[in-house]
Amino acid sequence: MRLLLALGLVLLVICTTPVSTQSGIVAAVRGAILEKEWLEAETIVRDNLTADATRLEAIEAFSWIGRGALADGQLNRAIRVAREVERLVETTLGEQSLVQPSLATALGASFEVQAKVLAAWGNRSDAVHLLNRALERYRHTAIHMRIQKNIHLLSLVRSRAPDLDTAEVLGNRKALPVLDGHPALLFFWAHWCSDCKAQVPSLEKIHNEFSNDQGLLFIAPTQRYGYTMNAGEVSSQEQERDYIEDVYQQDYQFLSETPAPLSRRNFENYGVSTTPTLVLVDADGIVQLYHPGMMSETELHNAVRKLMMSPSAP
Repeated sequence: MRLLLALGLVLLVICTTPVSTQSGIVAAVRGAILEKEWLEAETIVRDNLTADATRLEAIEAFSWIGRGALADGQLNRAIRVAREVERLVETTLGEQSLVQPSLATALGASFEVQAKVLAAWGNRSDAVHLLNRALERYRHTAIHMRIQKNIHLLSLVRSRAPDLDTAEVLGNRKALPVLDGHPALLFFWAHWCSDCKAQVPSLEKIHNEFSNDQGLLFIAPTQRYGYTMNAGEVSSQEQERDYIEDVYQQDYQFLSETPAPLSRRNFENYGVSTTPTLVLVDADGIVQLYHPGMMSETELHNAVRKLMMSPSAP
């Protein structure tokens, strides 16, 4: 079921990201993918791989074919393309570091697609091994958290929840719990994130139903991003902290007494590259749900209800 959900999320991204926002080659390839013109999509890519001026964009466009094939259930095509994209990126990089956004996007997608195909074939341990090798090699690059997220999608559920860094906390620090002894919902959010704010109504209902009487703990980890209201504005750490606290108190009022650890390390340890990310942890400190992106009210309610009815719940 989790694999089908993951494939559905891939298809949703492909179908809902406006093609018109992409540049020429990527837009043309994605248009062909939506029409299921797979040979046309590959032809567009290969016609542009040999020219220096278009090579980087063509590699990024090629990665979309892998993602599209995965969403369409064409697992052999998906992994073949993903492996070729990986080779193209590494050949293009040579001894250089992974700083080109097009190559970072393509390589991150390549590892993601390969891992999901291996998992779909029942080779989950091979998928995790592939991602761990990728993480070791690209740990200090832009794709680090994307790789970590995919490792957690495959392996964090039914594993012990990583400890939280609580050196700096917004909200009510005195209410900061330990992830052991009580079921908990971790809501990873960002001050700029519209999807996080859109998740508020369903979160508030969960909070009202399960928090006070039934003992579900809420924790709302966030981190600094180097700016406040305007993306181009770089603020001091203190200014940004004050701004994030204001957003937290205004937009998440029902969580005003809920501790919000402020730490990049938590995002790294949980592999959070998408906000919101929702994590359910049982009373034994074991992760029972790891969900990057928004959850529907029904889906979230059912997951929490199942957690609260489990034998480990208080």
